[in-house]
Amino acid sequence: LVVGLVTLRIAYRPGQIQYLRGALSFAFGLAAVVGVASIRWLTFSGDTAGLSGAIGNRPFAIFLVPIYALALAGWRTRGPAYALIAAGAFAFIVLTLSRTVSATAIILAALALMWNASWAQRIQGMIVAALLAALVFSFEPLRERFITGERFRQSRSETTLVTGEGRSAQLNVSGVSLSGRGLLWLQTWRHAMQAPLTGHGTGSAEVYLGTELQTVTAQPHNDYLRVFHDSGIIGLVTLLVAAIAGVFSLRRLQHRSRSVLARELTLAAFLTWIGYLLI
Repeated sequence: LVVGLVTLRIAYRPGQIQYLRGALSFAFGLAAVVGVASIRWLTFSGDTAGLSGAIGNRPFAIFLVPIYALALAGWRTRGPAYALIAAGAFAFIVLTLSRTVSATAIILAALALMWNASWAQRIQGMIVAALLAALVFSFEPLRERFITGERFRQSRSETTLVTGEGRSAQLNVSGVSLSGRGLLWLQTWRHAMQAPLTGHGTGSAEVYLGTELQTVTAQPHNDYLRVFHDSGIIGLVTLLVAAIAGVFSLRRLQHRSRSVLARELTLAAFLTWIGYLLI
């Protein structure tokens, strides 16, 4: 953050845009040293273990998203050499066993390959995304996080169902492991519907889950649902408008960019924004 703030004070002319890329490289390099030094294997439920850092496996994967996006943008605008960096970041993300971030990484790869591309290139991008999805799903530790053996044997005729009553009711998706999120999502949604317009107040979702339900994880595990619970439809619409405005603003900025470096940085910003919205 300090590196970024200093750079923004220095780089105020169009010709100094290379300072931004240098600052990104320096900041990511410094963070990579700290990150690699703290890497360890985090054991999940059962015998499954995933790559983690001092901040945990999921935050570590989320931290890699802008690095991954910058590599994808370089691959798209500069050449295939950046594909190696993107592949390395993708591998690290998958090794964290974060399901959401891994799925997001596949989507970002498809978006980067289909960006301002011909129909033939778009088809190739979809094929690459499908191959990446197949590769990720064939990775047994991550596959076990997505689908457990017991759930995999269940009938696939029912896609969703609600089990239990009252505060024990939860959402189940046949064959897919929600890791306890089904309870948090359904109960947060039900409580949010009691004040759908203005919500229950900032921070109320965590208070509700922690005190009323006494769950181990006192957060909804979905920020859109959290905003709807805390700020109602007014807050959720405000968030979505800001999110969509950011998407179109970065897209216009990328189209207006004249230099290769400007197109690279704006595409990286666009992909990062999309990635965080998905996560």
